[in-house]
Amino acid sequence: MYHSAVFANQPADETTDAYTDDFLLKIADTVDGLRSSAFDGAVRDMKKFRADGIEGTPTVYVDGDKVTPEKAMYDEDAFGKVLRDAGVPGD
Repeated sequence: MYHSAVFANQPADETTDAYTDDFLLKIADTVDGLRSSAFDGAVRDMKKFRADGIEGTPTVYVDGDKVTPEKAMYDEDAFGKVLRDAGVPGD
């Protein structure tokens, strides 16, 4: 539900400064039961995000491995190959 709420509240001008901690927590207030000290701490402390090597969105992992090159996510054939190579059955 949080993902949907963030998507529904996208700022008109999507700049790198648009998604501040306060903005994300304000959106979290709209999702019943989401806010907690653990959630707030995770938003304010981006160590996990950075430790995973995530530099932006979208970032895709298949079976724990980051999809590289990132451009493969935007090409159906290349992404299909990534999935097949990971053993994901396809059409």
